[in-house]
Amino acid sequence: MTADRGKRWRVVHHVVGALLVFAWIVAAAFQVRSTGPEYGFDAENVPPPATDAAARSYGIYYQDRKIGFSESWREELAGGGARFFDRVYWQFKAQRSVQRLAMESETDVDQRWQLVSFATRIDAGLAKISARAVVRGETLEVELTTAGQTRRESYPLAGPVLVPALLRSYVAARDPAPGSALRLDVYNPLLRGAEPIEVLVEERTADGWRIAEIMRGSIKTTAWIDRSGTTLREESFMGFRMESEPREQAMALPEDAESIPDLVFAAAVPVDGDIDDPQRVRRLVLRLSGTDLSSFAALDGGRQTRRGGDVTVEAPPYPDRAPYLLPLDLAGASAELIEALQPEALVQADDPKIVRLATRVVGAERDPARAAARLSEWVHSRLRKESSVGVPSAVEVLAVMAGDCNEHTVLFTALARAIGVPTRMAAGIVYADPEGSGAAMYYHAWPEVWLGSWVAIDPTFGQLPADATHVRFILGGLERQVDILRLIGTLRVSVRQLERDDGRAARRHPGAATAPAGEEEGP
Repeated sequence: MTADRGKRWRVVHHVVGALLVFAWIVAAAFQVRSTGPEYGFDAENVPPPATDAAARSYGIYYQDRKIGFSESWREELAGGGARFFDRVYWQFKAQRSVQRLAMESETDVDQRWQLVSFATRIDAGLAKISARAVVRGETLEVELTTAGQTRRESYPLAGPVLVPALLRSYVAARDPAPGSALRLDVYNPLLRGAEPIEVLVEERTADGWRIAEIMRGSIKTTAWIDRSGTTLREESFMGFRMESEPREQAMALPEDAESIPDLVFAAAVPVDGDIDDPQRVRRLVLRLSGTDLSSFAALDGGRQTRRGGDVTVEAPPYPDRAPYLLPLDLAGASAELIEALQPEALVQADDPKIVRLATRVVGAERDPARAAARLSEWVHSRLRKESSVGVPSAVEVLAVMAGDCNEHTVLFTALARAIGVPTRMAAGIVYADPEGSGAAMYYHAWPEVWLGSWVAIDPTFGQLPADATHVRFILGGLERQVDILRLIGTLRVSVRQLERDDGRAARRHPGAATAPAGEEEGP
């Protein structure tokens, strides 16, 4: 299968949109909540202001352009503890399509500021997800609802839980001295466990402190907080910032669509060198620079090889047959393959509708290579190519039958796992040339299937296999893909060598001969 130029660029996006949403969820401890129709709080309608007079309002900006607002307030609970409310509304462009996103949460904590329960909601137009959770002893019980279906799961807790939304209040209560550092284990519900966040106290201000919060080693947020831990100002990745403003000012959003920034194009990775006919590229050598590559283990393995800052991607022909038949014999399967068959909270491979559809599409076919090809063609041809932000869910995608690379990937993964084909999700960059925006590498997601070895395919583009311009940085879902945010604004790419499947000779980029591919030290 191949993809024409127009179709390719229209759908090569929204890893960025989804990851921005995910990062905000992690930072604010949102999961997703349905508060009922009294608020009318959804992506297509700007919500009314909070009814609580003590609510603090914020304007949200990308660089100097307003893209949304946030507000938060708290109530004291009888018997001690408190309830925190948060609401966020965004509007931005993703490949010229205006996207709107509404999020809100309600979090209860006890007298020690430890988590008791939370209930939250995300409405991103095509993607609507809600969840509730409560701590019972040493267990967190979660209900996740999407497409009208509720999934219940329980996760063990190693100890009392500090949630991200209360981190700044916790820091302020310690009255930290400038220069001090704290390493806090903060519960991330999307990871079902604690995640360390380093807090550096950079300065004592007239109102309180300026602190830096560092997640996953390099994803940094700078915040100005008062003596109660309330946020006054915040600056984060890609030039996002949040300013405390009067409510009327905070909620005033631009009406001119032309003034709304396009975050997908803003996050594009510059490329030094041309890659014409990208769908026909079968071997590509790229030099990656501007960022530390050492923590991206998925750059090396399978069809990719990394030596220093050079990455070679090879896309051999898609196999006619696999060396096993369905169902896969799990008795001799590795832990990696068993994991790649499991249902997940948002990859519901055991959902009856998913199982019935996968079985119908595949029919009597027992060869996994041919079965995966049928599923890929079905997903590619049936899903409408539409912009979407938020956290994709396979059953939600099946209900709306639309989306971009995230939706194509999560639905294919659920369908393939449902019939016993080990499948994992990958994310990285891919080459595209959007009209009016210039050629670049764009952040993208696609699946890999086990056919005796891991084979990358792309149901969004309709490719078997995915061409060699697909450069994998991450393996796993959004909880792992959020690390891609560390690359935005820093990663640079230059073409060293490429080969196509039409027999044309390899082409070297000017300057490639100065050092053999991969001989340089480090990125």
